Amino acid sequence: DDDATDDDDATADDAATDADDATDADDATPPDPDNDGDGSPASEDCDDFDPDLNPDDIDGDGYSSCDGDCDDTNDDVYPGSPIECDGYLDSDCDGVADPGETDTDGDGSSECDGDCDDDDPAVAPNAVELCDGRDTDCDGVIPADELADDDGDGTPACGDCDDSDPALDPWGPDDASDLLVDNDCDGVVDEDEVVVGEVAVTEVLAIPAGNSSHEWFELYSEATRPIDLVGWVLTDAGTNGWTIPDSFVVQPGERIVLCRNPGAVLNLGVSCANATPWSGFDLANINDEILMTVPSRQSGDLLVDEVSWDASWDYPGNPGHSNAVTPGLLSGVAIANDLPANWCWSATQWFPWAGSDFGTPGSPNDC
Repeated sequence: DDDATDDDDATADDAATDADDATDADDATPPDPDNDGDGSPASEDCDDFDPDLNPDDIDGDGYSSCDGDCDDTNDDVYPGSPIECDGYLDSDCDGVADPGETDTDGDGSSECDGDCDDDDPAVAPNAVELCDGRDTDCDGVIPADELADDDGDGTPACGDCDDSDPALDPWGPDDASDLLVDNDCDGVVDEDEVVVGEVAVTEVLAIPAGNSSHEWFELYSEATRPIDLVGWVLTDAGTNGWTIPDSFVVQPGERIVLCRNPGAVLNLGVSCANATPWSGFDLANINDEILMTVPSRQSGDLLVDEVSWDASWDYPGNPGHSNAVTPGLLSGVAIANDLPANWCWSATQWFPWAGSDFGTPGSPNDC
């Protein structure tokens, strides 16, 4: 009987223990997950599924990303931060770009960078100062020559080739009554008076006996007035081209010579009208051209004369000899020089020493 009683006591004790275990299981705290892996548990995170939102104030400015800090790595950027030129596009985190921080005109500078007109890409710090009466380089100064107009022609001194003479004005006409005067300040003289063919190519040395620096060609003027060739453009049918930078005048009935390198032929007895060597222009031995154009802002470019040569001209048949328009064809020479039959090889050696080229640069042709 006593053994049976002991069994009953054991059963009661076991039941009590099981009841205590069940109570302990009910009292256990469930885990607090970090769903977005940002280091903050869900119970503290304002959005535990967005790792960009975190309750920690990382930069110590008093605001966390949960509080609306749009850059929690920079303590100058936070909600309500003063708006100033600090290089941050949205320093107060209101979702709107701070005034002055945006480069509105795309010139590489904003107002905060010193752009004094951020609606105009021509205006910026260190921009080229234009002749327009504005402070285009934002240095706080408008140059005096942009404001001065001493001759009262409406053009400021910076854009006027002579601000003491009202007859000289970039926006005025090229006055024919002012002979050899650049009235419209475009670097070309009396361009609107030039007629097709009144200046023409009459002799060409494309294949010198020495080297290519000895190349030259001759022009003849049928005009009834002197003509300044400054600003005229020499090209070929390809990409070669040279604008005459020197001011030199060809008189009626005069021949002048343009040389590839004036210094190279000076001792060879060639008198060159141009002082500046050709740049970007030369004479090929075969299949080349000389196109002579006078530019005009008022009436458009004018092709004054054109000469071309190829194998049909017997090129390169006679190196060291110039090719010249047949003597006696100077009347209407700009038409005559279009035909290969009207050209001949020069027979005169212009400098009396062995190896000198043949031709008559600046003198009547001799074939």
